[in-house]
Amino acid sequence: LCRTIFKQIFYTIKYIHQRDIAHLDIKPFVFFIGDSFELKLGRFEHAQRKQDQQSHSLGSRFYRAPEIKKGLCEDIFAADIYSLGVLLFVIRTGGMIPHTENSLVKGIDLFNLLNFHNEDFWKEQCEILKVNSRFFSEDFKSLFNSMVALNPKKRATLSDIEKSKWFNGRTLNEKEYHKTMMSFFETESMISID
Repeated sequence: LCRTIFKQIFYTIKYIHQRDIAHLDIKPFVFFIGDSFELKLGRFEHAQRKQDQQSHSLGSRFYRAPEIKKGLCEDIFAADIYSLGVLLFVIRTGGMIPHTENSLVKGIDLFNLLNFHNEDFWKEQCEILKVNSRFFSEDFKSLFNSMVALNPKKRATLSDIEKSKWFNGRTLNEKEYHKTMMSFFETESMISID
């Protein structure tokens, strides 16, 4: 399901990038669910065209690329890839962000671990999520790491992502996807809020 949802998001971003537009605020809240559970991208107030020399977007905390936060973004498409990587992690973990900005999680600087002690980053994530080390496959970790590389010039491109092993794994067919999403929303609608 994670891969199926991520592919929908990926191809939406690929579509706008091919038209020389970067969204610059990729996060869960900019996607809307259509009648057949297809995802639709919205909220383009931060979007920029390729000819804009430098990004003026502030992005959203926890999802924005480090260079956006610093106001030093020169490659708006690489910035989108970073945010897309964070979103991939959020989808895989059911809502957990991979790191925070300028704060610690249980006394740990996950951003520092991600960039300078990557093996420890994954160990800490498994402890935080209370899952075993197999929760994140090597293919998933490799793809995520490439998408959130600190140096935008070393970040994965859309083509790299599309060729990655994790990306090319099994996805749900249309019937399976619809059934899974229906059961999720039926379960959610049964929850009462007092």
